[in-house]
Amino acid sequence: AALSTLSTCPRKAAVQCVVLRQYFNFDERCKTLCGIIRMWARRKNISNPSEGTISAYAFMVLVIHALQRTSPPVLPCFDVSALTALAKDGSGDVESICLQAQELLDAQAETAQHVKNHLNTQTVGPLLVHFYHHLVHFNLLEEVLSIRTLDKVIKTDKPSWYERGEPPKIAIEDPVLPKRNLFSVAHMNGFLSVVCEIEAAELLLRDKISQEQIVKRYMEANFKHDDSDDD
Repeated sequence: AALSTLSTCPRKAAVQCVVLRQYFNFDERCKTLCGIIRMWARRKNISNPSEGTISAYAFMVLVIHALQRTSPPVLPCFDVSALTALAKDGSGDVESICLQAQELLDAQAETAQHVKNHLNTQTVGPLLVHFYHHLVHFNLLEEVLSIRTLDKVIKTDKPSWYERGEPPKIAIEDPVLPKRNLFSVAHMNGFLSVVCEIEAAELLLRDKISQEQIVKRYMEANFKHDDSDDD
């Protein structure tokens, strides 16, 4: 499905898609969880940047971020620094740039086998719980949600993101374009809507609702929606 919230530059958007696909291919649960979260966000009307909420692309970055921080981790942190230059200044058509980006990531995937060697065997249900729990307890006031590194990234490390002397409400770093905050288009109402829905979902799952039933319900709805929706 196309993501209208990727970069408007075809070259940059193509590299962003390559990065997402690499994580999806590394572990199938990442793709499944992204599908569930995307469906949930649409149903809750918190995935519409034109209305001040978070883009589908940003939600996928959040899923990857959470899956890098399970114990043991589901996903590694791929070094995408070389892709930034490729997305901005790469020569050739979009297809050739995608191939270059894919080659760079494929080489890293081979060296990231230590993650699979300590395989996290959790099913999608517990990982869904982890996603919401992780975001609820993440220090949104001070830290940046980044998938480039497991190290803590502080908002003050991103001075260009400050407006009128105040940091952004939520800081989600674009892995390909790290100077870009994926939540910069959100306004206060959008921020409150996103946070409230995340907290409500975390509370619902904490109240011992069957995780597997929730996953099944979202997956069935997602498949039905995708059959009739090409976006």
